[in-house]
Amino acid sequence: MTETFESGWSNTRTTTFDAYGKMLGRWYLQHRRYNNDNQGSSKRFDVSKVSNLVDEIIIRFRLFEFDQWEGDEEAAVIINQKRIELGEFASNRRVETSRSGSVDGILWTLEPAQSNLFISDGGHSKQEDEIHFVTITVPKDVYSLLGYIDLEFSFEFKQNKNQESAGITDLVMEACSLI
Repeated sequence: MTETFESGWSNTRTTTFDAYGKMLGRWYLQHRRYNNDNQGSSKRFDVSKVSNLVDEIIIRFRLFEFDQWEGDEEAAVIINQKRIELGEFASNRRVETSRSGSVDGILWTLEPAQSNLFISDGGHSKQEDEIHFVTITVPKDVYSLLGYIDLEFSFEFKQNKNQESAGITDLVMEACSLI
């Protein structure tokens, strides 16, 4: 299943980039007078038709890191209330390192693109942006009894959108059987 970000998300904010297509987000810290509900989004995916037929569901997406993250931001993916912290993000003056982990049987990897870039209409025009490729493998015991996957992207930013923000593209969920 390839997600188009058309419906069902708790925060429906999307942005379209010529080179990257439709992005869910751009999430950032809003001015203090607002309620700050623009730091992520969530959606429930019905997997009841495949939950007993497959061994795992693989989730892939590209995470966009706009502008100058200092390393004190938090980025997490939450799957059926299991929080996966994606680790500390380096200042965009250098390329991130790969990282991976496991949370309650859910395996994840984050692979940064090999170079920083300036994304037109993305972040601040004088600050480099980064793209990260994230893969999450969700084992059957996380979703089979529930029949769904609650997928949430959660961020905690300290600066405004001209300093740090995020979004995702190319979200794909694939049901897989181990042979």
